[in-house]
Amino acid sequence: MRQLYQEYILQRIEAYKNSLSRGELLRLGDEAIAELETSAEEQFVLTEVMILDSVDRLIAKRLRLWSFNRWRKQWLTLREVQRRPSHWQIRNHHPVIPMLPRIEPGDHVVVVGTALSRLPYLLAAHDAAVTYLAADIATVERVETRIVTETLGNDFVAYVAQGGWLPDFPPIDFLIAETGALPRLAPTVELELLGELQARTPTNGIHLLAAMNGGPPLSTFGDLYLEESWDVDPVQWDTSLAQARCWAKRAC
Repeated sequence: MRQLYQEYILQRIEAYKNSLSRGELLRLGDEAIAELETSAEEQFVLTEVMILDSVDRLIAKRLRLWSFNRWRKQWLTLREVQRRPSHWQIRNHHPVIPMLPRIEPGDHVVVVGTALSRLPYLLAAHDAAVTYLAADIATVERVETRIVTETLGNDFVAYVAQGGWLPDFPPIDFLIAETGALPRLAPTVELELLGELQARTPTNGIHLLAAMNGGPPLSTFGDLYLEESWDVDPVQWDTSLAQARCWAKRAC
């Protein structure tokens, strides 16, 4: 909990710094230097590390960040609420919900698609390491910001994915993808992209592919999962999704 608290403090401070202009940052640095010079009484030489620490303390004071004990009580209550799908306006019949008991703390979950932007919050609240990919930079920035404000960013990273490019990330335990998530992507490139995600998934990994209303049919991708090492897992889903299908990678 102490480590999580320190990460919470650092995330809030860094988020505040990113919201400031260069001029505002420089003025904050001048304020930190003046405060150090007043307290030091010329007994030591100011260093860059000392100034940075002083700036962080000034920001923490401005933000009125909670003490550890107060934060801990709030965090435990908040985390319980965050693990409820309804907190993120996710329906209880969403196809991801039956998969949540399979996710263990630290499992690497990859979410692909702008339409699935609420899922990273729910998955991060279940202590998964979440990688989020979307073609829309505004969506990626919005998800990143809320992850920080909700204190969910301990093991989260987001990328703007364009073309057939994939970042370097750990093996996938659970993939949730909206088919057709990357616009203007040729069908052959999208198949190659999905094949690469499939190759990065070890035994017992799970892929849940959802075609949103108006999206391409899942049958386009079904051929990739006809290998003996992949089995279709039954999963219940809400009619708000046009189609959804789940595959589990088994040992050959």
